Amino acid sequence: MSKAQWLTLVVFDFAWFAAIVGGGEWLLAQWLLLLGNLALIGFQGCKQALLIAAAGLLLDGLFTHFGLFIFNRPFTVIPLFLLVLWLHFALMVSLLLSKLPKQFYKLAALMALMGAWGYIAAALLNAVQLQPSLPIAAIIIGVGWAFWLSPLIWLLCRRMQPPQEVA
Repeated sequence: MSKAQWLTLVVFDFAWFAAIVGGGEWLLAQWLLLLGNLALIGFQGCKQALLIAAAGLLLDGLFTHFGLFIFNRPFTVIPLFLLVLWLHFALMVSLLLSKLPKQFYKLAALMALMGAWGYIAAALLNAVQLQPSLPIAAIIIGVGWAFWLSPLIWLLCRRMQPPQEVA
């Protein structure tokens, strides 16, 4: 992997930490990290990233609407820190398209594990409550990521070129 790809992974980790631990209180840090990520990959990957972010936001909106996610503060749809986190995730994935598994079943398994693990960790850090229970919610999230996000990312891997790195 290139330096830019490693750096975008690190930036995403910091953004995840700012979102989950800081919630809305560390939103400025999330935005600054997002601007840094955009400077890293440029705007070439934005089309792919916006598609991924929109799909993820729709999925999280549905999970919130149906009571799978309960956030500590009341939000109309999803919290702003989660929206920014989805933008970070989408930018990271768009830069790493060439490194993701080409076989759908491997990509679906990776997405299921990533999604479930991220929300389990967020629940353990009290950023979100998962209903009806942690194990059931983790399974639902994993299935959602595997069958909602994986097809989109798989198609992007096959049809679109990953953005060229600026750095």
